[in-house]
Amino acid sequence: MNTDHGKMETDHGKMGTDHGKMGTDHRKMGTDHRNMNTDHRKMGTDHRKMGTDHGKMGDRSSKDGGQIMERLGTDHGKMGDRSSKDGGQIIERWGHIMERWGTDHRKMGTDHGKMGDRSWKDGGQIMERWGTDHRKMGTDHGKMGTDHRKMGTDHRKMGTDHGKMGTDLSLPSGS
Repeated sequence: MNTDHGKMETDHGKMGTDHGKMGTDHRKMGTDHRNMNTDHRKMGTDHRKMGTDHGKMGDRSSKDGGQIMERLGTDHGKMGDRSSKDGGQIIERWGHIMERWGTDHRKMGTDHGKMGDRSWKDGGQIMERWGTDHRKMGTDHGKMGTDHRKMGTDHRKMGTDHGKMGTDLSLPSGS
């Protein structure tokens, strides 16, 4: 008839507020700046078809120059001794690079290196063959710009860790 009091006690081991999960978890708050950058690779003016086509200067006819302009735009890839067909393939190949990098300013700028003591007639032929060589001058903006992917404050690790706050009920170290 004895009552088993062994299980009647209150288990105080789980009482009290668990401060370990209180407070705002600031680790996942804030704006994630890693993916907010502007993709500069596809921005900017496509200079492939801009500029003055000097290729139809000199002794070429307007019809011939018109065909070159129509097929190649301002095609600076047909410089040197390459044929127009070969130049078309070059502009096509560089076109893929332009698509990948955006405004490739490496091909911009007037190449005055071929001017000077040549006669007007000779210069006209050079202009006809070379056009304006935009290949070597200008700033390559394809790699410029601020990489915003790594900028900004990483708010994931900031904020007060409330998990360790509260009154420390342990005895002082001096007693």
